[in-house]
Amino acid sequence: MAAPNAPVPPVPALKAQAGAGQVTLTWDSVAGAVRYELWVWWDEETGWQQLDGGSLTGTTHTHSGLVAGATYYYSIRAVDANGAASAWSDFASAVPG
Repeated sequence: MAAPNAPVPPVPALKAQAGAGQVTLTWDSVAGAVRYELWVWWDEETGWQQLDGGSLTGTTHTHSGLVAGATYYYSIRAVDANGAASAWSDFASAVPG
């Protein structure tokens, strides 16, 4: 748990690039971040799903096995060593082929 009034990391800028049955996601490295939480949404029944269990430490992730023609929405946030999390990024979306 983050300490009260502790500074929070900045929001990462997320980009999504569609490919054949996959989406490649990239984001800016955030100073002080030790991991990133990346979530995806594609329909109301499924709702938001976390990718890679919240253990992403790099600045890229490939989401594969996707349905061609469906729209996938993504959001990410940075988490620092104290557990403080940034706000969620703006949505990035992509439609895999």
